[in-house]
Amino acid sequence: MSETMKQDQVWDIAVIGGGAAGLAAAALAARSGKSVVVLEKAPSLGGRSASRRGNGAVWNLGAHALYRGGAAERVLARLNVSAPGGSPGPLVHWVPGKGETVSTPGLLLGRTLNGVEKRRFLRFYLGLRKLDPHSATGVNWNDWMASNGLSGRAADVASALARLSTYVGDNDRLDAGVVLRQLRRSVVYPHGGWQTIVDGLAARAAEAGAVCRTSANVTGAERAGETGGGWAILLSDGERIRAGNVIAAVEPALVARWFGTWLPTSYEAALRRQTPVYASTLDLHLRRLPQRNRLFALGLDRPLYFSVHSHWSRLCDDPEHAVVHVMRYDGERKDDPEASRGELERFLDRLQPGWRELTERARYLPHVTVMHGLPDAGMRGVEGRPAVDTGIGGVYVAGDWAGPEGILFEASLASAEEAARLAVQNRTAERS
Repeated sequence: MSETMKQDQVWDIAVIGGGAAGLAAAALAARSGKSVVVLEKAPSLGGRSASRRGNGAVWNLGAHALYRGGAAERVLARLNVSAPGGSPGPLVHWVPGKGETVSTPGLLLGRTLNGVEKRRFLRFYLGLRKLDPHSATGVNWNDWMASNGLSGRAADVASALARLSTYVGDNDRLDAGVVLRQLRRSVVYPHGGWQTIVDGLAARAAEAGAVCRTSANVTGAERAGETGGGWAILLSDGERIRAGNVIAAVEPALVARWFGTWLPTSYEAALRRQTPVYASTLDLHLRRLPQRNRLFALGLDRPLYFSVHSHWSRLCDDPEHAVVHVMRYDGERKDDPEASRGELERFLDRLQPGWRELTERARYLPHVTVMHGLPDAGMRGVEGRPAVDTGIGGVYVAGDWAGPEGILFEASLASAEEAARLAVQNRTAERS
């Protein structure tokens, strides 16, 4: 055991979870001069933000996009983590359940939408900047569309855009205020995949003095003393990590399991109300694209997504090759995995016929967790999420389900920033 990991050491802050939220929290806290240890159960850091390289191409864990102008960019800038990349253009191919695929100009000029639907959709889309997300908070997306004249095919197009911007396919639950905020944002696909962000965050944490431990499987927590002066984090191999403060950058169920004995009843109830959101993804490394003019597509009747990420982001060593993501927004449901894969492959057949003969590698992942807390209209979107401060002295949380700012990666880094601030300032559980 190294000098930095003495058995009797008491850390200022223990961060459970070495994903993006945990690494960001660790880097920010360590910069403030606190001793920080990160405990990650997997053999490597990154969690759902990690990428995998093989055969000259990089795959993300699904179709990640970095939204500009919000909490994620703010925190990355604070930590001097750059994420250069490219942004997809406005040209979308729209795929109805039956009939021909149509481009955006064809959608607006052709017969897919009737005259009334075109006018109402254009009024909605062109007026996005004038719409008030706050007034839409607490209203589900279906009800909001109906009250704003979006019906028929106009509602189908608006729903596809809502799914694209939130990764949620449950219109009856999705908060309309969240949708309107997201639709105003542009995105970037980072060069080299999301591993570039993970590596940057890990480097900043290490530079600040944080110690990152992998294959450190946390199984529980205990109060370190009867007076509540800190915590002991229990590992599966019997080791106990002592810390004055804890940042749990994990899913809500684990927070409830490890700290439920001490959590306020209202906070534990808020954890139970969080609904995970899932997606099924098919990632492909193709030797070339059969149809080079089809780079981005959305399903009109079905919650489907297609993007050639390598067109905008440097992901392939060979410029002729392509990395393609196909995804179905599953929402809170987990359908039959084989049926889901079949639907994704049929969607790809319509957009890139002949792709099978050109496949270098393929990876199908059913039921990937997109986020751990659906922005539910019944809980006023992000406003009803559990707070970063759990109400227990010295225990804070970070993740895409915590705090009142942003969704997806935005929420992860925003809550990490707040958790680090609170842990650094906390005086009730200092080291003895």
